[in-house]
Amino acid sequence: MESKPGRRFTNWIESYLEYTDDTEAPGNFHLWTALVTLAGAVQRKVWIDLGHFQWVPNLYVMLVGEPGIVTKSTSIRIGSNLLRGVKGYTRGPDSVTWQALLDSFSEAMHSFKFDGGELVQAPLTLFVAEMGNFLDPSNRESMDLLTDMWDGQATTFTRRTRGSGESTLQSPWLNFIACTTPTWIQNNFSSDLVGGGFASRLIVVYGEKKKRLIAYPGISSGGLKSEMEAALISDLQHIARLVGPMTISREPESLVLRNSDGVEEEKHYPGGALQWGEEWYAQLQAGLGKEIISRRASGYYARKQTHLHKIAMLIALSQRDDLILKLEDLKAANDVLVYVERDIMRVLSNVTNRQLAAKNMMEVMALLKSGQKITEGDLYSHLWSFMSKKDLDDALSNLQAAKKIQTYAMGGKAYLRLTK
Repeated sequence: MESKPGRRFTNWIESYLEYTDDTEAPGNFHLWTALVTLAGAVQRKVWIDLGHFQWVPNLYVMLVGEPGIVTKSTSIRIGSNLLRGVKGYTRGPDSVTWQALLDSFSEAMHSFKFDGGELVQAPLTLFVAEMGNFLDPSNRESMDLLTDMWDGQATTFTRRTRGSGESTLQSPWLNFIACTTPTWIQNNFSSDLVGGGFASRLIVVYGEKKKRLIAYPGISSGGLKSEMEAALISDLQHIARLVGPMTISREPESLVLRNSDGVEEEKHYPGGALQWGEEWYAQLQAGLGKEIISRRASGYYARKQTHLHKIAMLIALSQRDDLILKLEDLKAANDVLVYVERDIMRVLSNVTNRQLAAKNMMEVMALLKSGQKITEGDLYSHLWSFMSKKDLDDALSNLQAAKKIQTYAMGGKAYLRLTK
């Protein structure tokens, strides 16, 4: 593979995917691990300045899959091991209270040189094998802290605690990837959380099955790629030395797009990446006003522009040192997001749908507890204002399957009652 001055690979992310190809984990797990790992090297030393705020390249990523099937923790361990070889990398603890997390930020706070002066940051990257050891969705203070940290603004962050008084951090920056199961999400994520600020900042990546079966990873396909590992670490060290604001290119660029008929057409952007970003943003905002954007998805789409630029920055840094965001970087980031959005909506929909179904069953049981003779028609006349006929049918079917209710006949009519 062609090398560049100071780098061993032309594209660090693509090389990481090649390095991890001899594994069973889905490719999307390795892609997002690569992005988080790269962000862990960059930290808060590169940013896009938008005047009143900045975009910085940190991510909140959650890998979701059934236990023992898609090797989630093994996937993130590969990235973690590479990042350990980078000088200045600060890894946070896997299992902490939010108070202890503040202590970790304080320990990570340091200055770096830029433009003849010094800037301060408090960066942490977490590789969390079990999401439940890190995140407590019922702890409002913890969730508020994580929500605030995602923005990574260059400000002084102050948090008052009962035990240790006031904690002050300069430019805290949090970047993490965590593993969990669909069951944990269903048991711990509420519909309110799904529609709230934290979930909209979270990239959910779902793995349903192994990429392929490999009985002896690292052996059957020619052994471990130790030379490639050393080169990946070397490039991370190089990238970690980049410092400064990243600009969005205005240089004219062209892009090959596929129209609705499947025909490829070249579109010219005289204003380059900046023009593409403006057009993309206008289309996004137009879509936010449509009814197809549900409540649970609206928060994510409201922050999609920030997600896009965080990822695009990492894609650019994976290939170049010039700190210029090009049209190709934004287009690649958008492709990544479009692909993962089906996972995000799938997992979040499962949470809200399951909790709504449980609520519907509780409503039915509450009415039957009255002991009055109630037909299915009677139930619907009570519940129609907030429950569709299909939702009622599903609730009755589930309750009957669980043997919580039963049907009995009296006077030629069919009634429902709780089982004894």
